Amino acid sequence: MNSRFINFFKLNKEKKTTLQPKINFSLKKAIKGKKEKLEITTKENKYKKIMYTKKAKDLIKNTPGLLREIREYLEGKKYRPKVYTVFLNKEKVRLRIEEINRPSKNSILTNNFYKIEIKDGKEIHKFFVKKKKITTNTLCCIGTREMQALDIINQAGFNIIKPHFAYKIKGKESFIFYEYQDKIIDAEKAFLERKINSEDVKQISRKLNNLETRLNDFIKVKYPNENFKITDISSSTQKEKHALPVFIDFENKKLFLFDPILSKN
Repeated sequence: MNSRFINFFKLNKEKKTTLQPKINFSLKKAIKGKKEKLEITTKENKYKKIMYTKKAKDLIKNTPGLLREIREYLEGKKYRPKVYTVFLNKEKVRLRIEEINRPSKNSILTNNFYKIEIKDGKEIHKFFVKKKKITTNTLCCIGTREMQALDIINQAGFNIIKPHFAYKIKGKESFIFYEYQDKIIDAEKAFLERKINSEDVKQISRKLNNLETRLNDFIKVKYPNENFKITDISSSTQKEKHALPVFIDFENKKLFLFDPILSKN
């Protein structure tokens, strides 16, 4: 065989065997001293359940009509264009809501996605919202349960995309509001843009598989009387292998979890 062809095959063989993860990412929070808490308030009656952080409470309290406008848009109570803008609180606050395309192959049971922007003077607050219709197939992953799962993951000391508000209308729909991410990207987009490779995906998958076990061990200790577990953090056969439930912070080599499921055992 021609020596050039031999060298070509050797080179390609070496490339396949030397592919390594680009970055060793971490899921663990690097917080000294007291752990950061979400400080979630929960209220519930026979018709609905809401969960919110102090940030969400302050935004709603300081902007009369804000929650009503958001709910009317998301619940379809009134006709609204795909991109809707309204001024509130004597024209001081601008609310902009936009329905967006599915950002990744995660959230496969989610029906609609939105970006909400609240501009109050120089302050701008951005949220990513998921809407799900409540059925027997989605009971385990409605917005309020997802927020509860994220709170547990945060308590266990792992990075999350912060949720600030979630509510469900029993038997109808649920919503969860995450902090919108401008500077970090989800694993699927990172893979498609070649910022991570197949070995990175395998490394992250191993970390997530291990984490799911550790989180459920944490639940057994922290909530011994509760009968639930966290799932859908490890790789799923229902989506592409690189569509993992994490956002990636390349600068700090960190992984941030989102979209977990809290289901009953």
